[in-house]
Amino acid sequence: MKGLHIIADLYGCRNRDLLASSAMLRETCVAACKAVGLTVLGDHFYQFEGLDATQVGGATGAVVFAESHLAIHTWPERDGATLDVYVCNVTCDNSDKAERLYAVLADAHSLQPKIGRGDKRTTIGIGPKGSGVKDTGENIRTTREFVVKRLAEAPPLLDQLRQQTDQAAPAERHRP
Repeated sequence: MKGLHIIADLYGCRNRDLLASSAMLRETCVAACKAVGLTVLGDHFYQFEGLDATQVGGATGAVVFAESHLAIHTWPERDGATLDVYVCNVTCDNSDKAERLYAVLADAHSLQPKIGRGDKRTTIGIGPKGSGVKDTGENIRTTREFVVKRLAEAPPLLDQLRQQTDQAAPAERHRP
């Protein structure tokens, strides 16, 4: 069950065409997974329409690989995306593959938490009753340190996002 989970919010993405095309996004994501040595089992991508004639729609998609998954959701009108990469390390350590996959796909500023999965000391949250995951207080301390560190890094980026949001049209602010 041990693995690495990278959760990234990407801002200032340079390739707006990629953000607005589910076909291009699919091709890029599948090729990147294969390029770093992951075993692709399948994928599904969807193209959204713009909210009105002034906007292009974003895309969403997932790639399932034997080692776990990648999920991505784009907002071309904000030059942004969210990226979720998880690899498990059952027969070998795939963490480097996850890091390289993230590096290939993230062409922007990002908030990028990395979560070690399957280790009681770094797992965020507590497992269900009977799961064998017990909270010794270490989970809470580690989670608190992680959150405090990320919040300390966030203010400059949050200020930039607030400015962009303030400049955005009202219709853009309400897109799911």
